[in-house]
Amino acid sequence: MLKPGITRFLLAAFVIFFHISKFFFLGRFAVCSFFILSGYWITLMFEKKYSLKENPLKTFYISRVWRLFPIFYAFTIIGFFVWWLTDRSVPSVINSLHGIDSAVFWLSNTVLFTYYSLPKVTILVPAWSLDIEMQFYILFPLLFYIGYKNYKRLNYIFLATLLSFVYVSVCYSNLWVKNSMLVYLYLFVFGMIIYFRKLQFKSITEKICIIIALIITALQYVFPYSIHHYKDEASVYYIMLSFVLVALFVPTLANSVRRTSDKNDRFWGEMSFLVYLSHWVWIKPYGFFSEGTSTLVHTIYLLLFFAVTFLSSLIIYKLIDRPMEKLRHQWINKQP
Repeated sequence: MLKPGITRFLLAAFVIFFHISKFFFLGRFAVCSFFILSGYWITLMFEKKYSLKENPLKTFYISRVWRLFPIFYAFTIIGFFVWWLTDRSVPSVINSLHGIDSAVFWLSNTVLFTYYSLPKVTILVPAWSLDIEMQFYILFPLLFYIGYKNYKRLNYIFLATLLSFVYVSVCYSNLWVKNSMLVYLYLFVFGMIIYFRKLQFKSITEKICIIIALIITALQYVFPYSIHHYKDEASVYYIMLSFVLVALFVPTLANSVRRTSDKNDRFWGEMSFLVYLSHWVWIKPYGFFSEGTSTLVHTIYLLLFFAVTFLSSLIIYKLIDRPMEKLRHQWINKQP
């Protein structure tokens, strides 16, 4: 079955298809799956690497900022100029922001915080999940030390955060609340539980869950109610549908992280972060040029969109991501 790197790349591809298709609805499912994986990998890295340092918190926080921000800044800058080329009014729109809107725009595009609220002018929409990640990092050391000696305590935290997800999803419509970490924290915590409890599932269980998930996915295109709600991001139906699909994907996620990753698989895993952000840079010109064209021309633009997304990701991977990762790992290894 799936290895860890290709699993992450597949989830990134789901997000891309969600953004460019009227019919593909697995965007939230993919992001929620990413959050579970993040909870697992961050816990593993902290125990195996950061906790062994004299100042584990300093090393952890500097390392995480170092990992996320160079790529975030690179695609934000590229995204601004690409957007400006298709819409010369962008600078004036940004200058017209006042008060809280202006503060949120500049705060989100410099330190990520408040990006989850999707500001009125959003250069890199997928970066909202990086904001949620950063909020999780703030809480993580506390969660780690709570669960390290007795991981059963994390079960109670998981249940509390799961109830928070249900309550906020059902009772709130304000994006500041409905898209906040209150809705997603249970996923990170569950990823931590997968690590501490060394959860694994039988191959037959993984396959059965995938088959059920595929059937549920297919049924969304059949029933009239589903057809009208399966991609309504604000609806409780869409949120709970994604929740069910993520739950069915848990055996695949838990088993994938236990499989040995080779050089090729690591490459796809590393590229997943880049294509996840880079596709939004090119989605505006893709929509600008393909709108109103014939099916053939539209298909050509779609293929160009995929090619440019991957190529730009590969360039940033070679010129920025790998050199920065090499420096980051050297810095971590030098810490006493």
